[in-house]
Amino acid sequence: MVSKQNVQSQPAGRTNNVILTEPLVFADSKDIVDDIKRNKVVIINLSKLDIETSDRLLDFYFWRDLCIRVLD
Repeated sequence: MVSKQNVQSQPAGRTNNVILTEPLVFADSKDIVDDIKRNKVVIINLSKLDIETSDRLLDFYFWRDLCIRVLD
C-alpha cells in the first residue's frame, strides 16, 4: 500500500495540490498515475524500493506521461 500525504498551499488565492507519496511495491504505481492524470504535483520517495523496482517505476511514469501527452 502506498503511503500518501497531501500538502496544500494557497499562494495569492490559488490552490495548489502537492502529493508526497512513498510506493512500497510496483503495484502502487496505479494510484500515483491517477494523481498525475488529475493534474496533481506528485513527489515520489523511492527510498524503500530496491534499485530495479525504482528504475521500473520511473520508466513506467515517464512512458505513461509521454503517452498521455501525445494522445491528448
